Amino acid sequence: MTDRSTVTRLEDYAAASYATARSRAQASPSSDGQGFLQAGLHYIAADLSELAKTAPPDKAGALMALVRLLKVLART
Repeated sequence: MTDRSTVTRLEDYAAASYATARSRAQASPSSDGQGFLQAGLHYIAADLSELAKTAPPDKAGALMALVRLLKVLART
C-alpha cells in the first residue's frame, strides 16, 4: 500500500474552475455549473485511474479507456 491517498479531493480540481470577478461578469450563469461538472469528471477519472493500478490486466485496460473518455468529456 502507498502513503498516497487513492481518493483525489474535488477541491483540488474545483479551484481551477473558479472565475475572476471580471471574467465572471462576462460569463454566462451556466459557466460555473460547467466548471464544477468538469471538475467532477476529472475527480472520477483520477479515482478510476488509481483503481486501474490495482485491477487485473484485463480490467485495467477497460478502466483506463473510461479514464481517457472522461478526460475528453471534461475538456468539451
